[in-house]
Amino acid sequence: MPSFRDLERAAYCPRQQYYHERRDAEPTVPERVTARRAIAFEYERLLADRVARREAPLAVDPAVWRERMDRARERCDRFADLVDPPATEVYIEGSDAGGIVHKLLTDPPEPVLVSAGTPPETGVYDPQSVRATAAAQALADREGPVEHATVEYPAVGRIRRIAIGARRRGRYREVCRTVAAMEDPPPRIDSTSKCEACEFQETCGTPTRSVRSLLGL
Repeated sequence: MPSFRDLERAAYCPRQQYYHERRDAEPTVPERVTARRAIAFEYERLLADRVARREAPLAVDPAVWRERMDRARERCDRFADLVDPPATEVYIEGSDAGGIVHKLLTDPPEPVLVSAGTPPETGVYDPQSVRATAAAQALADREGPVEHATVEYPAVGRIRRIAIGARRRGRYREVCRTVAAMEDPPPRIDSTSKCEACEFQETCGTPTRSVRSLLGL
């Protein structure tokens, strides 16, 4: 059974998931990622303590972070639950996938994922949408209908709550089918930016060329 992270990876690049699945061991989560995720569990302290904000591994100026979080507190209906969640680091297994949700809200049930990165201008990136939908579907298998999921970006002070509708479910099912059928390497994608940053670039064999080489310089 694939994990939520497997589906996220496959949504980003199916070949990356193919080679990841066949590696000898899971890679260690970088310390920077762990430190930034931890911010999501320190909101109350950081909002109350200016010195703590300066010392935290924020990716934006502490004043900007405070302003964004104050705005989130005003706009997010479940902000109090995110500050003091009923449960954290919960493993959920559904009929199609399983994995960890960083926070689990109740009444109504809602999975929360924490990202160390930065969101797009609006909403969430497609791979994170697939992962959040996978978590929501797994939770729905256990608790009944789940209409929303939240993705937090604590290092930049952003919180994105998304509706789990037909379009997201359709994309999730598409990625599930891709992973289930992955016996041979999937076709290569045409995205130099993704390939250049991929740890499996050499194994995958996808050619990448710099702008200089493309221009014949």
